[in-house]
Amino acid sequence: MSKVSFVRPTRTIPISVTGRKCALDCLHCAGNYLEDKTDVHELDGLSDASSYLITGGCDAEGKVPILRHLDDLSSLPKESTKIGHPGLVDENEVEQLSELIDVISFDFVIDDGTIRDIYGLDKSASDFIKSYSWLSSRIPTFPHLTIGLNRGRLAGELEALDLLSGFGTRSVVLNVFIPTEGTPLGNVPPPSLRDVRKVIELARDSFDEVYMGCMRPGGRYRKELDVIALDEGIDRIVNPSKPSRDLAAKKGLEIEWREECCIL
Repeated sequence: MSKVSFVRPTRTIPISVTGRKCALDCLHCAGNYLEDKTDVHELDGLSDASSYLITGGCDAEGKVPILRHLDDLSSLPKESTKIGHPGLVDENEVEQLSELIDVISFDFVIDDGTIRDIYGLDKSASDFIKSYSWLSSRIPTFPHLTIGLNRGRLAGELEALDLLSGFGTRSVVLNVFIPTEGTPLGNVPPPSLRDVRKVIELARDSFDEVYMGCMRPGGRYRKELDVIALDEGIDRIVNPSKPSRDLAAKKGLEIEWREECCIL
């Protein structure tokens, strides 16, 4: 490893097609992560950006209803990159999405207990696998894994990496469960750094590129996590902590700073 990318995604604007509403009200989120996103009905006067992350809450089927808002989203600058976070999809929806979306961010979960108990979805691993397969066959798709999503414990993350590697996936984004105040899991500790390292190690052995995404705990935990990620040879870190920046300099790594969503 001779270089690393550090990301501050200031040139990517996140847009929610459901405002602050989500039918699932998942245990780890409860809609909190929609609070800082621009409502799709308030795009007039929105500052031009290099890229836009089009996301939102899910419906009862685990879908983010992007396709219902194509008219609203048509006002975005044509030359900008559109990142879609569509959730689960049907095969016939992918072609429509490809007319607007340039690249996909997809939460890849294959533990049925997590799907049922954390998301509250009446779905299974096969639904996520099929959605990923359909999307990745038509649109560049970056799977995201949230380490410790099931109450801070590993539940299918290693198996998910094995599956993705078997699919020929080149790049994967790793996030880490954040105990978020105001959610049912607000007092649950994040996964142990030992478990997180185990996932990073397997990802590093299995994929061409491994990114540490924006969703991970802060404070001392993040400082230690980022150093572990850098030690394990991670390619890209979003909003890196100072210890990881200092370590990269100490190692003499070539540092590239980026200003858009980590998958761009």
